[in-house]
Amino acid sequence: MGNTNSMDFRAHVVQMHKKQIELSDHQFWRTIFITAMEPNDIAAFLSWEEVRRLRRLQPKNLAFLLYKSIEQLESFCASSSSLIDHTAALNSIRIIGQIMPPLFEPLVVPEKEPPLSIADKKNPPPPPPPGGKTPFSDDFVQHVLWENKMCDGDETFLTHGGVPLGQRLVQLLVHCCFIPGFTIGQKQVSTKKKEGAAAAAAEAAAEL
Repeated sequence: MGNTNSMDFRAHVVQMHKKQIELSDHQFWRTIFITAMEPNDIAAFLSWEEVRRLRRLQPKNLAFLLYKSIEQLESFCASSSSLIDHTAALNSIRIIGQIMPPLFEPLVVPEKEPPLSIADKKNPPPPPPPGGKTPFSDDFVQHVLWENKMCDGDETFLTHGGVPLGQRLVQLLVHCCFIPGFTIGQKQVSTKKKEGAAAAAAEAAAEL
């Protein structure tokens, strides 16, 4: 795959409003995460209003985006060795940070669904479900982060040991705070190791 830019990310967000994206569509998700963007790009191209709309009308796509973001962090924490890994991890963290606040809001269904700002007459979004929301929209956080549901019947995400996605997300975010070359400098780590070794040597000498 060639170089991607922020407009590729935006185009993929638009697709999430218009059709169901498969969890196995690796090319789609790869573009989401390896597109190098400025810190404000994700907020601009995946607005809170669009997150609210996805929660109401396409919760399965939103659940997949959250799951894939956690999956990227899982991979990064296991082996962070390249610039692409860092880009994917940064995108994942920024996406999670962007979509979380609207997920904890009380769901508000508008009397009339506003048109998408990226209207496409040839490929319009599907009509809203009855009542303007799906059965998973109200308690989205409970369904996805604590029950691991895909927002599609009884299907669930596979997690190691059946750990809730919310619990695993917290663990991974804490892990990310202590990754050399990502959140802490290599020199800082080296200095701490030297200080630790010196302290251990001094303690051993005192015991002689």
